Parts: sequence; structure tokens; C-alpha cells
Amino acid sequence: MPTSNSATTKATVRNFTMKAGQSAVTLDATITRPLALMGKIGKVDPAGVDFTAALALPDLAELLPVTPGSPVLPNARGKGTVAIERLKNQKLDVSHLSATRSGSHRACSRCRATRCTATAAP
Repeated sequence: MPTSNSATTKATVRNFTMKAGQSAVTLDATITRPLALMGKIGKVDPAGVDFTAALALPDLAELLPVTPGSPVLPNARGKGTVAIERLKNQKLDVSHLSATRSGSHRACSRCRATRCTATAAP
């Protein structure tokens, strides 16, 4: 991978709120090398992302409508925390969820989870 220069560009977002229907997401994030998000994975050093997201009443059908094709993954590595007040998705309805994430966007080849602790079956 190419090496980055010593000057690091940084972008910061504070209290950015997105709404769709009854769903709302509030985001705080700091991104180093933000233009690298659009770079080709493996050809450009990834952007560094540190984020906190709070979701109130997210309905996944409102926030992530079904579209044809694969999702576009940004060229990024980082860490973050997500807090969900209440999550609804079809018949699923759960409250008070939280998750912490670190690393890159690559998924486990066995289970497709982004952070997998699976062990081989005996």
C-alpha cells in the first residue's frame, strides 16, 4: 500500500441528525484522510473513522430501503459505538441495544459478522 504523507487531513461532524419517517439517527464522527473513503480498497490507504451514533426508533425499512445490487463499502478502518433506543424490523421489536465496533469493514468469511469469535467445529 502507498504510504501517506506526514500532513493529515481531518473532518469532524458533531450532532449531525438524519430523519426518515419516524426514525432518527444522530452522529458524531472524526475522520482522518476523509477523501480516502472513496478510494479503491487495497490501492489507497483507508480513512480512519471514530464515531458515535445514537438511533431513536429506527425502522430499518425506513433507513435502509431495499435496493438492487451489493452495498457500497467505504475504504475505512476505525472504531465506534452505536446506541439504539428501540429497533423495529418486520416482526422484530427490541429496546436498549448498544454495540462497539473496531477494525475494518471486512466480514468474517464463515459467518459474515464484522467481528467474529467463531471457532472451528470439532
